Amino acid sequence: MLEIKDPSLTLGGRELLSPHHSFIVYEGEILCVTGGEGSGKTTLLRVLMGLQPLDRGFVNTDGDLLDERSAPYLRREMGYVPQYLDLPDETVEQLIEEYLYMQVNASHRLNQDHVLAQWRAMGIDKAYYQKRVKDVPRGMLQWIMISLIAVTKKKYVLVDEWDASLNRQLVMMALRQMADNGAAVVVVSNDGTIYSGCQKHVALSEWR
Repeated sequence: MLEIKDPSLTLGGRELLSPHHSFIVYEGEILCVTGGEGSGKTTLLRVLMGLQPLDRGFVNTDGDLLDERSAPYLRREMGYVPQYLDLPDETVEQLIEEYLYMQVNASHRLNQDHVLAQWRAMGIDKAYYQKRVKDVPRGMLQWIMISLIAVTKKKYVLVDEWDASLNRQLVMMALRQMADNGAAVVVVSNDGTIYSGCQKHVALSEWR
């Protein structure tokens, strides 16, 4: 369970979050966050990860209060796909190995075979494994990150707006499968197809 309760956050003199943006996402549920440009969608995800403190209110994960002390520990259970990726100049293979052998993921004992099996299920060409990160389209990098979150079975999944090149139906199928496997999922999108596929919704501002 991922909860934000009575939040209040003002940045640059503008109120981005207020108590009516409170919500709870339970295991097996997908919540869609909508809003116009600059409405605070990415900021909300940062709040849920403990990277942006609230002025008032709190974030709770299964009864554990997320604060500056607990956030690093609780983020181990979170998978995050940003809208824009600033990744190092290395190969996809190196990036994946670093991800799998991080202390937080080491207990899963995963290797390349597990990742490639997930890629086959998601239609990702294994040729990307040897490509340099800078040569992989942004949408595909996001799709690869979703595959890593899926294979490591993160408890909380946060997905910012993704590149228009990605197939919405495939993305929703992947997120739905993660939710069915017990994840609480929060996805940012103004796409009506995505919106209609989510059980819960939070609007940060009016959208068309």
